[in-house]
Amino acid sequence: MLGFGRSDKPAGFDYTMAASADQWEALARHAGIDEAVVLAHDYGDTVAQELLARQNERRLSFRIRAIAFLNGGLFPEAHHALPIQKLLLGPLGPLLARLSSYRRFASSMRRICANPPGEPELREHWKLLVRNGGKRVIPKLLRYIPERKAYRGRWVGALRSADVPLCL
Repeated sequence: MLGFGRSDKPAGFDYTMAASADQWEALARHAGIDEAVVLAHDYGDTVAQELLARQNERRLSFRIRAIAFLNGGLFPEAHHALPIQKLLLGPLGPLLARLSSYRRFASSMRRICANPPGEPELREHWKLLVRNGGKRVIPKLLRYIPERKAYRGRWVGALRSADVPLCL
């Protein structure tokens, strides 16, 4: 997905759940995929919820056969943003992102992970986060937090009315 890992991180991209879901639809069309089993994690959980909502509305360009959701915020009331995430979402977000450091990143990851990754893995995650200008898009990627609240009815409703197997 744009904005993550080794993917491009264009500053002008609209980092919304709808735009991310559009990417997956475009990939499926390009690859000729008619149906898929989805394995989603973290941010991708919400993207999968949007895809499922589109399928429930009969406007998804491929058929989801099943979804396995890994760790992620399916229910916004169960998600508790870190103080740094809240700050990054605010008007100083772009500046804070530019000033972010590996040390602060590693500290946050150790706090939120039940089984924190080791130092080599944390360093690799940091490299992937900042590669291709990643710092400049961090505040945009965090828009999923208010989006989850704004679209809770749509995305939780998609889970409730799904006609395919779901697992967590």
